[in-house]
Amino acid sequence: MQIHKNNFKDNTMRKFVYLMISVCFITFSNNVYAESASGTIIMEFDLSSHNSDKEARLWIPYPTTNKNQTISNIRIDGNFSSSGVYTESKFQNQMLYSHWAANTKSRKLKFTFDVIRQEIISGLILNMMRS
Repeated sequence: MQIHKNNFKDNTMRKFVYLMISVCFITFSNNVYAESASGTIIMEFDLSSHNSDKEARLWIPYPTTNKNQTISNIRIDGNFSSSGVYTESKFQNQMLYSHWAANTKSRKLKFTFDVIRQEIISGLILNMMRS
């Protein structure tokens, strides 16, 4: 009987240690060993082949800085008639809008920005708890 009680204590202690290891894993596994990547994004658009008798419009997702990425050095070059950054109301996404008037033969836009992106790593147990 005494052996059984010690075995119970050992199992309880083992379960407690596993629980503490799991808690530490869940707590610290998010963004553990995360690395960052950086670079320059260049997007070039040429709408010159479209019918020049009609106006042309271009909408491009506009990058924003948040907790996982930093956007800098944004450059917009082109021969558009007008251009601006707009935020849609439902999800607050930003878009770069460019417009070329009718009878414009060359329609080009170059959109460039620098980005530093933090890698996101989530722990397996944390993901299972969220589902």
